[in-house]
Amino acid sequence: MDTKETRSLAIMVETERTSMSGDRPWLKLRARPVYLNARHDVEMPSAYGTDDREHGLHRLEISAQNTPDHIEAPAYWNRGAEYRDVYSVDARGAETMHKTLSGLQRKLDKLDAKYGYVTTFGQHVARFADAVGATTFVIRTRGKVNPSTGTEYRICDATGAAYMCDLWEREYANEIRPSTTEQSA
Repeated sequence: MDTKETRSLAIMVETERTSMSGDRPWLKLRARPVYLNARHDVEMPSAYGTDDREHGLHRLEISAQNTPDHIEAPAYWNRGAEYRDVYSVDARGAETMHKTLSGLQRKLDKLDAKYGYVTTFGQHVARFADAVGATTFVIRTRGKVNPSTGTEYRICDATGAAYMCDLWEREYANEIRPSTTEQSA
């Protein structure tokens, strides 16, 4: 059986800390399309082959970030999606990327018109998933192995993904708040 037939589209959500501002870390939240095979192994979309849909999802992501100076506010995010770390693109790839971004933005605009604008990154992740046709979410557990899958991932629905995004923002705020208070003293 071809593994491509048994794969399902999902959205991987993960967080990382960056030190772009020097000694105080920023929170970065990312969501990007991935495929889950029958064993729940995560596979990244390929940039090669003839499947334009898969090619259009390769390196596509949405992201948000929060800084120590804005911990009381929700993380900032880009309203659309973008391609990250793209190293080389031919004419066919550029056309596929343009079609993917244009179609995705139209779908996001329709969802905003139907439900109103999103107010959290978790809501934005759910809309992004809806626009690309994913219903499953993969949460990267930052090195903790999930006993049910034996991987660093937890599989959940949109509610679980939104909860994790909100939790990561709260954890970040609680972690940064003491050092912010110490610096102002």
